[in-house]
Amino acid sequence: MKRATTIANRAEEAIEAKQQLFKNVEIAAPLTINQRPLKPGQNVLSVDELVLQQDGVILNQPLSFTLEAGQQVALTGINGAGKSTLIKALLALPATDHIASGSLHLNPHLTLSYLPQDFDQLSGSLADFAAAKQVDHEQLLSMLRKLGFDRDLFTHRLETMSMGQKRKAALARSLCEEADCYLWDEPLNYLDVITREQVQTLIAEQRPTLLFIEHDVDFVNAIATQTYALRPQH
Repeated sequence: MKRATTIANRAEEAIEAKQQLFKNVEIAAPLTINQRPLKPGQNVLSVDELVLQQDGVILNQPLSFTLEAGQQVALTGINGAGKSTLIKALLALPATDHIASGSLHLNPHLTLSYLPQDFDQLSGSLADFAAAKQVDHEQLLSMLRKLGFDRDLFTHRLETMSMGQKRKAALARSLCEEADCYLWDEPLNYLDVITREQVQTLIAEQRPTLLFIEHDVDFVNAIATQTYALRPQH
């Protein structure tokens, strides 16, 4: 009986070791992004002398830049200068009341993936979240595991999760979405150091077409191919 117990204990330890190894492999697996290939140099976005407004208030001095396929363009500037408003204007095209003057032209044949700054309102199950965003549920869970998400959280509702967990859910959704261009508004908010490094490595290696807002200077310097500052009107 003693020998049988020892054998059983060893078998259980081996199973636990394999489970832990599998868990570590999942988390250590590199992130992926479901980007569609674009022709090098293809024009994605053109901004010409753009002035933005919010509730009738002018936000910025005229801004001009372009975004081409394979570029990672960072928008910088103080809070209230119009960075998030610019992305919202893009999402509202062709009709938007955010544009006071100038032009904003987005290639109409492209699909966008938007990662908003505000995600506190997320609710429901991860399965419902995946269905609403039209991404594969299993693919979403796999991406969350790569981001260090504990399996026990898979059955939790989003409204009960921490801000960091909600941010990972929103980020995983964007990474799973098939898109030509990614619009990310402060993607690193609430993320731990390891996840930040994962995201930075992904962008540096995969080079998706990306327009993003981020206050982390080191991150911007590491991945941005161009940086444009929105300067406030006053």
